[in-house]
Amino acid sequence: RWGFIGWIANACTFIINFYYVVVGGWVLKYAVHFITGGSFGSDANIFYQNFISDPVWPVIWGAVILIFVVVMLLSGITNTVTKAFLETVIKVKKNSLDEASRAAADISQLQKIIQAQSALKNLHISLD
Repeated sequence: RWGFIGWIANACTFIINFYYVVVGGWVLKYAVHFITGGSFGSDANIFYQNFISDPVWPVIWGAVILIFVVVMLLSGITNTVTKAFLETVIKVKKNSLDEASRAAADISQLQKIIQAQSALKNLHISLD
């Protein structure tokens, strides 16, 4: 009965992903143009309009981004990122546990000092 919701979600995801591919193509084009020392001219808006009005180059740059993303996904980048993330989380937790155990040791030392001072007061011995 509600299966069409899944199709709508897939269609929206598909459309959004291709929007990012197009924008990524623009960014890649501008980055390559900048890095290679190309001139954007006196008016960057004219450069932009000339680029997006061309029927071929935006498609080519978008295809380069799409191919790059596909290669990265097929090469297992998701697993690599997940593994790096989990290793980072484990290190942070380990460091937190180490700091907590050091703090507990410090608290234990303070408690011993307080107990010793209390015992000395009970014996009427001054620490001054």
